[in-house]
Amino acid sequence: MNKFKALFLTSFAMTVLTAAPAMAHSVLKNSSPTADTTVEAPRSLELTFSETVNLRFSSIELTGPDGAAVRLGKPVNSQDGHTLLAPLPEPLSSGRYDVKWDALSKDGHKINGSFSFFVK
Repeated sequence: MNKFKALFLTSFAMTVLTAAPAMAHSVLKNSSPTADTTVEAPRSLELTFSETVNLRFSSIELTGPDGAAVRLGKPVNSQDGHTLLAPLPEPLSSGRYDVKWDALSKDGHKINGSFSFFVK
């Protein structure tokens, strides 16, 4: 009986461990501008995720060097649904910018994060 129990537990553990990646939530894969970089004034913010995200339940906020919110254009999704793109209607001045985002991934989980970049 102990051999059967050990085999069962080993089999169960392997099933759970190998299934875990399939249950993983979406993550931010890249951004443009990239976190902690210094760039020329970008024309948009682009956030690319590992899975599709629901635009209706996602948002991007940008704060400028003076701590004030920066107006963004209406965000759109890429054709494959992995990228949120928010146009910047006006050029950004020099300084540090903080991006705060949240998104609803296709698995129904809300994810969020933040990063900063610098404009020359």
